[in-house]
Order: sequence, then C-alpha cells, then structure tokens
Amino acid sequence: MEDVRLILFALWVAVDFCLVFAAILGNYKPGHLKGMIAGEVDGIQTTQEVLVGNAIMMVIPSVMVFLSLTLPYPIIRWANIIVGIFFIGVVFITLAYYFTHNIQTWAYYYVFVITEIVLYGLIVWYAWVWS
Repeated sequence: MEDVRLILFALWVAVDFCLVFAAILGNYKPGHLKGMIAGEVDGIQTTQEVLVGNAIMMVIPSVMVFLSLTLPYPIIRWANIIVGIFFIGVVFITLAYYFTHNIQTWAYYYVFVITEIVLYGLIVWYAWVWS
C-alpha cells in the first residue's frame, strides 16, 4: 500500500482548504457580512466562547496535517479514525441545526459538505485499513 501517512496528510490538507474556502464564500452571501458586523451569524450570537469554539474546530484539522506525519503508528492511526468520525458527526449536527432552524443554505455549501464528508470518510477508511 502507498505511504498512508502521506495520504492522510494530503486528505487533511484538502479538508483545511475546504474549510477555508467555504468560510470565504459564505461572506459573499447577501446580508452575511451585515450579520457578522451586528454580531450574529445563522442565528448564533457571536461571543468570545463561540469564536474560541470555532477556532478550536478549525485548528484540529490543521494540527492533524502535522500529526499525520509525526506521531507514531498506532497513535496516529487511532487519532485519524477518532477525529475523522468526530468531524463526520460535526458535519451532520451542523446540517441538522440548519434544517431545524430553517437557515437558508446555498448550493455551494452542499458542495463543501459532501466533499468534507467524503474526505473525512477517506481519512477514516485509510486509517482503518492501515496495517
């Protein structure tokens, strides 16, 4: 099998690009920046705690890029499985929040959601079959 570390590294980099570009494109939705300036996005008040939580959720995939190349085998295998499954759950919880709160989502958002689920699934798969 190919070097799984490099595959996992590349998958986490791809996830990071998706997260960044989805955030950037979200700023182009009419009214989004106005909501940000007013301190509310998608029905959630912008607080320090919310921003710290978002920062942590963005930092984890970035750190996984590095860890996929540096942590010893058994630890990084399980870290990729656990973190990958966790983020699949986060994506579905976010979707559920959007649907239950009738938050308008645009087609670009679904492109990123589907791509992220596939990437997280591949991370879990490659780590799972890694021997």
